Amino acid sequence: MKRTFKLGWFILIIGLLLLVLGKIMHGSKEVSFDNWKPKVEQYATTVSKKYTKIGRFTKIDVRTTEADIEIVQGNKYAVEYVGRSNNKPSVKVEKEKLIVKQAESGFNEFHLGFSYNDDSDDVGRIVISVPQNTSLNELDAKSGGGDVKVDDQKINSLKLSSSDGDIAFTQATVAKARIDVADGDVAFNEVHLGSGTISQNDGDLVMKNGELKQVEARNQDGDVSYTETTLNGGRLEMQDGDFTAKQVKVRGSYSVSNSDGDNSVENSQVGGYRLTTSDGNNRLFERSSESDLTWNNKTTDILKLSTIDGDNEVK
Repeated sequence: MKRTFKLGWFILIIGLLLLVLGKIMHGSKEVSFDNWKPKVEQYATTVSKKYTKIGRFTKIDVRTTEADIEIVQGNKYAVEYVGRSNNKPSVKVEKEKLIVKQAESGFNEFHLGFSYNDDSDDVGRIVISVPQNTSLNELDAKSGGGDVKVDDQKINSLKLSSSDGDIAFTQATVAKARIDVADGDVAFNEVHLGSGTISQNDGDLVMKNGELKQVEARNQDGDVSYTETTLNGGRLEMQDGDFTAKQVKVRGSYSVSNSDGDNSVENSQVGGYRLTTSDGNNRLFERSSESDLTWNNKTTDILKLSTIDGDNEVK
């Protein structure tokens, strides 16, 4: 038994040494099983593909398995992909709708691979250019494992879902939005959301120099920060994280409900306040109490701060 055990370790060590030697000599290949059939894969090369001969579009349907998505302003309608050749997306326009999709494995297929890739962090990038002064009627984006960036766009209807990646919007106006993020941060800079929902399971939400109008936001695990932002109706629900607001304006009623975290508001234009905590302290300007605190709470423009386990502070 001992001799067999030692022989097994010897064979394992020799195998690992040969694997390393093969990699150094550029001889190692990826071995995968496609529908239980073994095959040797060639390493995917990095390609740069520009799709410039595409027609006008007012709708975008983009779905990726791992590439980053960028929607920017450009001189003409165009799509560019930079990334691995085996992940190159399909691109077409149908009835003024741009459809961009990365290939996925079939439902009945089984894939198993063994490989080493020095460019494992290079997930690729898809850049969609929209001409200046063009509004998008619909943007439907689904990201499997990449970031999503949207710059300088006017969007009537937005549906965005991300499994694992950050979301960043800059200088954008969205009439109606539905944003669902499983794992990633959401950052808005100079963004106006007319209505809709924002849902995050794990990640921070940052809003600067913008407006949330009748937007319902939910954050399960992360911090939320508003700076120089107008809150026009709506609400925020948090499970585990801190809420911070600086130089915000409240129009109508806006509520922040927190389960485990502190709520802090500073230098803001608010008509009235209502502070409530179950296990913590309320501080409203110079007043401090463990009981509820209010100031001008019958006004229309009121900010309601509540937390179960944490402090509320307004200064």
